[in-house]
Amino acid sequence: MKNTKEYNQEYYKKNKEKMDAQAKEWAKAHSEQKKESNRRYRNNHKSKYDSEYFREYYKKNKERYKSQQKENYINHKEEYSARNKRWRAENEEKAKETGAKWREENKEKRVAQRKEYYQKNSEKIVQKVIYWQKENKGRVNAKNKARKLLKKSRIPRCADMVKIKEIYIEADRRTRETGIRHEVDHIVPLQGKMVNGFHVHWNLQILTKEENASKSNTYYPGCME
Repeated sequence: MKNTKEYNQEYYKKNKEKMDAQAKEWAKAHSEQKKESNRRYRNNHKSKYDSEYFREYYKKNKERYKSQQKENYINHKEEYSARNKRWRAENEEKAKETGAKWREENKEKRVAQRKEYYQKNSEKIVQKVIYWQKENKGRVNAKNKARKLLKKSRIPRCADMVKIKEIYIEADRRTRETGIRHEVDHIVPLQGKMVNGFHVHWNLQILTKEENASKSNTYYPGCME
């Protein structure tokens, strides 16, 4: 005659899929009770849950463990995101150090992951970039201008790039609101006939396209005083 343990093992083998599905449904409906049950079990079996045990378990059940982790993440994505965000906010310095260390130790892996992700989602990525550029024309213009000017060495180290970006964003906002094209102009021209200016926020002004087109690149020292 079979004992209870043998009977349960045999029953589980015959009804594995059904019982696994029932267990998942129960765990999903009783998540807090499941967590508390797991905590009690770990406390009662502390010696079992040492690092050596987990290393051996992971080696033997690597694929199963990854599959379970992935499924659990998908079912509780919002909860995981909120918890991770809260941890990073409470441990900002540690998060930066951990992230930097992981990136340094996994350079090749990161390159491979990015390459694989781009290949699978290239169309989606391109559409996102196009949409972002369309919605952030001021930032795009500021970036493009800075890239061109860097080649000409017209951006000094003291330049406040945040304030420069804000001016380009404001120009784009005025264009949207008025329907009239606005542009960012250099008060002292970068390549003037008498003097050259720098790409800094205090040398920028917002003009309409017509005003900017009628402005020459001649600047006379003292004319702004």
